[in-house]
Amino acid sequence: MTLAVTTTIAGNQPLSVAELVRLAAGRRLTSIDLDEAVEDAAANTAGQVNSEGLDGQIEYLVRHLGSTAAQGIIEGAARRGGEPAP
Repeated sequence: MTLAVTTTIAGNQPLSVAELVRLAAGRRLTSIDLDEAVEDAAANTAGQVNSEGLDGQIEYLVRHLGSTAAQGIIEGAARRGGEPAP
C-alpha cells in the first residue's frame, strides 16, 4: 500500500519537516506507524534508481553515501563476482 498525501497550510504552502513531525506527534504517532509508508517509498526509489542503470546507481550511492563508501561498495561487489569490463 503506497500513500501519497500532501498536507498544506494557509496559502497552499507545503508543511516543513518540523511541522510534519509536530503533526505526527500531535496525532500520537510513533516511528512504527510510518514504517510501511517509508518501506514503500524506499522500494519505489530503489526501483527507479536501479532502472537508471550503472550510472544512476553509482550517482545515487555517491550522493547518499559519499564517493569513498561508493567505491567500497563497488569493490565489494567486484569481489563477490562482478566481471571486469572488456
